[in-house]
Amino acid sequence: MAGTVAVSAADPSKLDAVHADFLQPAQAQQAAAQNGTFSTSSGVVLSDPFTVLSSGSLWQDKESVTYSRTINERLSLNCTSSSVSEDGLPDQLGTGVRAASVYQPMDGVKITGNVHNDSNGASLAPTTTDGAGYSVETHLPLDAVFTAAVNRDVSHTDASPGSDMTTQAYDAQLQKPLGKLPVNLLLKGHLVETGAASATTKLPSFEQSLVWKPAADTTLQAGLRQQQYQDFPGIDHELNEALFADWSQKLVDDKLSWHSYAEMMNTRSTVEIAEAGAGANGTAQPDVPQGGTSVASALPVSTTDEKLTFSTGPSVKLQDDISASLQYSSSWDQNPTPGTTGGEQRISVSLKGSF
Repeated sequence: MAGTVAVSAADPSKLDAVHADFLQPAQAQQAAAQNGTFSTSSGVVLSDPFTVLSSGSLWQDKESVTYSRTINERLSLNCTSSSVSEDGLPDQLGTGVRAASVYQPMDGVKITGNVHNDSNGASLAPTTTDGAGYSVETHLPLDAVFTAAVNRDVSHTDASPGSDMTTQAYDAQLQKPLGKLPVNLLLKGHLVETGAASATTKLPSFEQSLVWKPAADTTLQAGLRQQQYQDFPGIDHELNEALFADWSQKLVDDKLSWHSYAEMMNTRSTVEIAEAGAGANGTAQPDVPQGGTSVASALPVSTTDEKLTFSTGPSVKLQDDISASLQYSSSWDQNPTPGTTGGEQRISVSLKGSF
């Protein structure tokens, strides 16, 4: 496929906030808050079907361990260590360490901060990334909730000293109920600025969706997403547009739930022959093949790629602290490479627990 689906590094929903579990007795929650809790998980990344369905990849597993502790009613801390690996590869794809804090200075305001370090161990030229981020969530009139987040990463390669890459991500999210209906309007904006040497790339994305809760145990989200991406340096006018729907339902109390996701994505990309030296050492690559004023290439200047993705499966709570998930995923790609079609199916299993 010409492009990939970007995931916001500063997504406010993934900032490791610690939430109370109202299904547990209050005394048990207080004991856990005082002593801290450990949780561990192992399996494929079920929350991101594009990771499971990455074209041509092998089976991918992610293991993580998280320690959480509530300091007081307004401050909580947690630390996470994770690693990703693939069957058939001798080294891990990557490792990561993350420390985050959640502070609520007053009712209706929540501030989250984090520092993190990631590395990709499987690459011939290992890359290390250090970063930090924060987000602010506030409640507005008319039951609206606004969240703003900023994340900054600096990546460097040991094999190329001085080749630091700086990435800054800005996120904004507005969620508002539509009258007395069980429907929320969700608007998201995301901007990534990437800079190396004197070149800077800005890639925005937008998402508009409706979150409908027809019953207490059923949630349906559907919407439209637009995203710019970049395959080659200097060519950043390539675009993804996707219609998506996400459905989840509890079937048997809190013991069994079902989750399904479907997406129809259309990708527009540019395939060109770059002139000699273009794109090297941070120099911009021309938008016109061979640097001329007209198309002088036998390759198509523009291609489209349509992809259908569907995943579904149950999650079972085996015990209070152990759960398992099973997911079937199917993907059909009209144009993974120009002029071809492809498809694949996967069955994924994961296990999560705390101790």
